[in-house]
Amino acid sequence: AYLMTLTRGLTEDTIRQYRRYLSRFRVFQQSCPDLTTLTQARHFLSTLTPASMRVAQYALQGSLGEKILFRRPPYWRNEPRLEATVFQVAELDHLKLAATPMERALVGILFSLRRAEAARLRWQDLDLTRGLVAVYNGKGNKSDWTILTKFAIHALTEWQAMSPQAEGPDPVFVGPTGQRASPNGLYYSVHTLLTRLGLYLPYRGAHAFRRTFATVFLRQHPGELRALQKLMRHESFMTTARYDFPRPEDLRQKVDL
Repeated sequence: AYLMTLTRGLTEDTIRQYRRYLSRFRVFQQSCPDLTTLTQARHFLSTLTPASMRVAQYALQGSLGEKILFRRPPYWRNEPRLEATVFQVAELDHLKLAATPMERALVGILFSLRRAEAARLRWQDLDLTRGLVAVYNGKGNKSDWTILTKFAIHALTEWQAMSPQAEGPDPVFVGPTGQRASPNGLYYSVHTLLTRLGLYLPYRGAHAFRRTFATVFLRQHPGELRALQKLMRHESFMTTARYDFPRPEDLRQKVDL
């Protein structure tokens, strides 16, 4: 009953995350049974990454029915490591040639959508003629649209022709059971693909394709943050600006006095 109250108005993916963290917390409690539940919760949160702490904290507070006083470490963005995850042209060419049709379709859609959004994608959400994709209940429960890359249009058209169920409300990506793929399932599909092709790096996962799209867009269209903000569906310019990784050659001409 508490889960129904806690998760009211949330997306299925967020509910799934809440349940996963609560399950992990129950296992963690067995390692420190002598501590109070609130102390266990604070210790558990300290074992998570900054990105995971917030969701887990909300889930635990809803479960325990009281606020957990926990100081999250300051957010620190490892720019060099993130920049290293941006795909180079040769790497993308290798990936496009060696990937299966399903993997190419997944890579293509991940240039435009987040992993959870790709998992919910239906064929009726795609307009491959115009190169558009409708995003329903995206991040923040918001719906919007964005544009597909030329590669994505070609890859999705190929995948649609090969898929036994590829129309209307049918999911674009399915899991082993034939049901709609989960975000975690797509994560492992990307990880398997990158590992198989020797392209895996720390922090280079599904989101690396979206990061690559934004980086290449800004290099080709400097200063077009407003256009990129619309394509990425960000609320803030500050979020969009984080995808700008200027290179020395990009800045050289600007400092030649």
